[in-house]
Amino acid sequence: MSGHDLFSQLKDYYIEKGMTDQQLLNAGRAYGYVCAIYDSNREEITIPEGTKPTHLIAAVYKFLLDNPNLRYKKANTLVLEAFSQAYPLQEEE
Repeated sequence: MSGHDLFSQLKDYYIEKGMTDQQLLNAGRAYGYVCAIYDSNREEITIPEGTKPTHLIAAVYKFLLDNPNLRYKKANTLVLEAFSQAYPLQEEE
């Protein structure tokens, strides 16, 4: 899946009323995809405990919205990049 594909599905995630069956399916796919990337990489990323999946979705959507020139890349890479940008490493003091 490319970033273009994921962005298209995430746009459907933010439809508030009157979703078609296809849009509902796309929204579910995007949600599942982002959560699966998080679950598979949870040990390597620094996301605060208790962060809700909706916040992860929002971080990825904003990243793709702000960086249309990167959407040609693989979606899994972009999701991880979005996470690292939204939740940067905290330096130990």
